[in-house]
Amino acid sequence: MTYSLLQLPVNDRPRERILRYGPETMSTQELIAILLGTAIKGMPVLQLAHELLIKFGSLQKLTEATIEELCTIKGLGQAKAIQLKAAFSIGIRASRQASTLKARIEHLLHAYHLIKDELELEKRELFILETAVEDDKLTQSFEP
Repeated sequence: MTYSLLQLPVNDRPRERILRYGPETMSTQELIAILLGTAIKGMPVLQLAHELLIKFGSLQKLTEATIEELCTIKGLGQAKAIQLKAAFSIGIRASRQASTLKARIEHLLHAYHLIKDELELEKRELFILETAVEDDKLTQSFEP
């Protein structure tokens, strides 16, 4: 059974819970609902978030969905789809940046393992050039 956010006690609403307990205590559905903000009449935002997870099968597949694929969900228009896609892209970039900063590349295989997961998600061909100076600090990165 799904509830409209207005039917939930104030302290049980996602925004209030994230303020009180932090994002790590929230379900994926609740975090998506916060990103969406609102849904359409007759479909609470928590239900819309649940529908997204059901339709795509996992958070990973949801983050890989195109804007057009997101728009196929009833209650999700282009503006909300763009909003979600932007939020997912920021999360992916932050995750990549964190792992890149920790990596030490001493062999071509190290470089391959560092970017292989990132490249597997791409639906287009990429040309990436990275160079480093002798003290292993990255001096240049190029992605067209």
